Amino acid sequence: MYKEKIFRLFLILGILLVTLACSISLNNGDDETEALKTQLTQQSMQTTAPAGHNKPVPVPDSGGQQGTGDGSSNSSSSDDKGVYALKFLSEDSPGGTNYLPGDSFTKSWTIRNDGDFEWTKDFTIDFSSGERMGGAYSTKLGRAVAPGETIILTVTLTAPDNAGDYTGNWQISTDKGAQIGLIPVKITVLAVLAPQPQAGPGFLEIVDASFPWAYDDVSLTCPDTVNVTANITTNGAGTLSCTWSNSSQADGDQITQSVTFAGAETQTLSYVVGPIGYSDIYEVDFYCEWEGSRWDYGLMPLYVNCR
Repeated sequence: MYKEKIFRLFLILGILLVTLACSISLNNGDDETEALKTQLTQQSMQTTAPAGHNKPVPVPDSGGQQGTGDGSSNSSSSDDKGVYALKFLSEDSPGGTNYLPGDSFTKSWTIRNDGDFEWTKDFTIDFSSGERMGGAYSTKLGRAVAPGETIILTVTLTAPDNAGDYTGNWQISTDKGAQIGLIPVKITVLAVLAPQPQAGPGFLEIVDASFPWAYDDVSLTCPDTVNVTANITTNGAGTLSCTWSNSSQADGDQITQSVTFAGAETQTLSYVVGPIGYSDIYEVDFYCEWEGSRWDYGLMPLYVNCR
């Protein structure tokens, strides 16, 4: 009877040990399962992470440019340690310089290499946008320009055939095609002054008229006046009635002059514009009449700069 109790006790103890071992094994399995789930979740998050979270990749030199608003202009470089840049210093003639249709002219700029890299002789001056005005599309720089060094750039251009305001943009380009700055050319092409007088009855005609001051820039210490002239040539004798007016006067205010020609000759008529109080473009109107015939020369601009 005693041996039977001992056997039952060991049997119960064995059953308890087996049960405990199974419990521990199952718990460990749960932990491994949870760890595997966590690892898969992390991998999924990494795969679907936004592109902005990725490490930046250096962008090669693509020629993008950005103006600084102070006369200088920069262009990005593929080297993170510096940039290409230029500084505009001066030009040979200011924007809006006047030319007649078809005039050839040169445009020059003085600029400084304001970046961190040398410009090589293979860098080019390139037409970028706007009105090309007959200039070359691309010209090599011709020499190296070190950082901080200045250079004078020159292009040969031709004024367009039609009157108006024109702008052409030029740029420095690296040997890889990157743009460094944007340099404008601004001009005004004047209308050709070529009046066609009407033939009047009889023998008197104006065969030539010139206005030496027309389209000129005049500098004044304002307020002041400007004396303008008209050189009138006739084919014979007679008396002309010539009328002047200008935009600085009150509406309807005008001056009429009578001038007598003894024969085929040239006479000069004078007229005072003003007083002028500020810088502006003043338009002067001039025409002459004789026995029902009229020679009208229209409105001619006078550019006044007050000092």
